[in-house]
Amino acid sequence: MAEGSWVDLLPTYERERLRKKLRSPEVYAESRADVKGPEKISEEMRWNEALAELKLALALEPRLCQLLKEKIAEELRERGVAAVFGVDVPPDVRRALEAGNFDVTVTSPDASAQDQIVLLPEGNITDKIPLRQSVSERYVTQFAMGMASHRGEEDADEGDQEQPPHRRAA
Repeated sequence: MAEGSWVDLLPTYERERLRKKLRSPEVYAESRADVKGPEKISEEMRWNEALAELKLALALEPRLCQLLKEKIAEELRERGVAAVFGVDVPPDVRRALEAGNFDVTVTSPDASAQDQIVLLPEGNITDKIPLRQSVSERYVTQFAMGMASHRGEEDADEGDQEQPPHRRAA
């Protein structure tokens, strides 16, 4: 058998039909709708970077993790479980969350979802309770802004330090 593409195995009329279909403006427009522009890609990169920094900070800084946990517990008491979570929560898990018996992490609630802040009720680690996307975004944005302002302070402090001799202006 001669070498060739699997498309060569199709009858000629089928290949022509496929070529016409693939050249149609509707199919082209549909395929272009799935393509992301540079703005969208850079926005997603910034978001993923902020999530990665938050995840690392939560793992390395127990105090930060405790503060976020306290803030979420406070919001649960003030606004209620329905306003904070985007999913139905079983009654036993709801009681644990309201009592503050949970851990905070950044992960994907399921295989098809994007990473976000999720709560892991103590004792039942298989349950991942995602915050509403808007609530998760608010906490991540606050963290990113806090880190940016902290970096700005560090940069200013470094500028105040005396420069090494080889850096001084003559």
